[in-house]
Amino acid sequence: LLKAQGISNTELSEQIKLQKIVTSLAGKNISVEEKEIDEYIEKNKETLPQDQDANKLRGSIKEQLREEKLQQKIQENVQTLREKAKIYFFVNY
Repeated sequence: LLKAQGISNTELSEQIKLQKIVTSLAGKNISVEEKEIDEYIEKNKETLPQDQDANKLRGSIKEQLREEKLQQKIQENVQTLREKAKIYFFVNY
């Protein structure tokens, strides 16, 4: 499977390590309140599975909302770094 995607075991390990570092740095203060879960359920009640255990469903929603917040925080951090970065390109013609 890795060969089909064109990456080696070493590259995969490095990507996982980097992802864990970024997640630990950006995700320190990310939390999901019960109110947010309730709001999500209310907005999406038509599309949510009706046969799933309520606690499992709430747990899944909480994790999904946390992941969304994490990705948003990472994107904000990347944008801030880009804005503050001083990158010089030297072009040889």
